[in-house]
Amino acid sequence: MYNDGNGLYLKITTTGNKSWICRVRHPVTKRLIDRSLGNPSTLSLKAARTLCARERIAIIDSDGYPRGGVKETPKTFKEYALEFIQRRSPEWSNAKHASQWTNTLTTYAFPVIGSVALSDITTQHIKAVLDPIWTTKTETASRVRQRIEAILDAAITEELCNGTNPARWKGHLSNLYPNPSKVSPVRHQPAMPYSDVPAFVRRLQARDSVSARALEFLILCACRQSEVRLMTWPEIDLEARLWTIPAHRMKARKEHRVPLTERMVEILIEVGSDSDFVFAINRKPLSSNAFRALMKRMKVDQYVPHGFRSSFRDWAAEVSTGHSWDTIELALAHSVTNKTEAACRRGDQIEKRVKLMNNWGKWIKN
Repeated sequence: MYNDGNGLYLKITTTGNKSWICRVRHPVTKRLIDRSLGNPSTLSLKAARTLCARERIAIIDSDGYPRGGVKETPKTFKEYALEFIQRRSPEWSNAKHASQWTNTLTTYAFPVIGSVALSDITTQHIKAVLDPIWTTKTETASRVRQRIEAILDAAITEELCNGTNPARWKGHLSNLYPNPSKVSPVRHQPAMPYSDVPAFVRRLQARDSVSARALEFLILCACRQSEVRLMTWPEIDLEARLWTIPAHRMKARKEHRVPLTERMVEILIEVGSDSDFVFAINRKPLSSNAFRALMKRMKVDQYVPHGFRSSFRDWAAEVSTGHSWDTIELALAHSVTNKTEAACRRGDQIEKRVKLMNNWGKWIKN
């Protein structure tokens, strides 16, 4: 422990880990209280001194531990964040979301505020997390801020900390940082021009692999990767030419029906796997990287599999005629954010979407 004065210490463990510590002797209990302030690599000496001064005031002004009781260890941000992720992960349609949350927080937040008690986190802590990355990794920084805000909102709801959320954007951090969209405009996932899709599909058809059939199917149905990769036979009704994706596999958590075109049915009959999954290798579904790997082998990895949804949308808007924008959005299973529009949208326009997807399939074939 290296003393900087006024209760601020630099703590260095035997393994070399470093952290700022605020040490105060409580005026009532006479016990030494240590509060972790963050990591020196992300929290400057000046910021640590400011935080320490605030911590000292907060401790001295508080009643301290329950009289005659035992110190109740406050929950740290890291402890609560990991609990929050575990609790909320069942509602995320993509299993990778939980690992993405954990990874970004582990990289950027935990080293600074991981050991800080929830009730002790201030705007200065949040700034210490965001300052180094706001202009250099803006998109990542914005996600980190949003995730910290969600975690602290939950903690406030559980009364584990009081007051307003120090990570909130509107009317708070928006006063300190430039708008993320102005610093780093949103980059859409690169999509293959719709005019190039027919030739690419012919190249796919020349390849004898499950991943090639699955990627062709994905292009024809304009669905998301996980929806196609994890498709099961019970979801398929070949007689009715319908694929019904259950709500728990959809991003919007709403059942989605997909019309099966002639070529899509041919693909299903061709693969005919003995697994529960339609597109399976050794009875297991294709990996999450299967489509990207295939596109890399075919030397079109400047585009991404998800981009074929944009290819379809551009085609539907610029080439196909007689299809409303609402029908196209329903084919893409996009959620409606406008409450009035959502209330009016009762059906899924399946008959109109049959014509739309058949036209898309014929255009690709020709």
